[in-house]
Amino acid sequence: MARAEARFVVDRPKGEVLAFLGDPVQVGGCLAFVANTEKTAEGVRWKVKAPMSAITQTPHLDVVFRVEGDSVHWQGRGRHLEIQGTFAVAETLAGATEVACTLEVLPLGALAPVLGPLAAAQVSGQLDYFVREARARLAP
Repeated sequence: MARAEARFVVDRPKGEVLAFLGDPVQVGGCLAFVANTEKTAEGVRWKVKAPMSAITQTPHLDVVFRVEGDSVHWQGRGRHLEIQGTFAVAETLAGATEVACTLEVLPLGALAPVLGPLAAAQVSGQLDYFVREARARLAP
């Protein structure tokens, strides 16, 4: 499993940041590999952008989000990929909100030996992109 961690601070109330991070549409909009978010009868689905969708043979990820206290846990699972993330939010002494993030990518099935090295090479860049986008969207 490929894993990356990051932290960032935004000048917004903790409750607003937690609501943003608990919304699959908002989080999907901050991830470079997500083309769009669809609501299905089963729940929420992220459509995976090309070329990632073609390389991984994973056109979409079925996504589940759980908000527990000051944390958000999410998991997206598709044909050859499982991607999961966590966000832990805390108020700083200055009244801003700090977010600790993790992103993990687990290749699945017959393509796992090929996708594993690709995931390891890309997971940090994917999380960096998320942090930039989330900061911009949460900016006052």
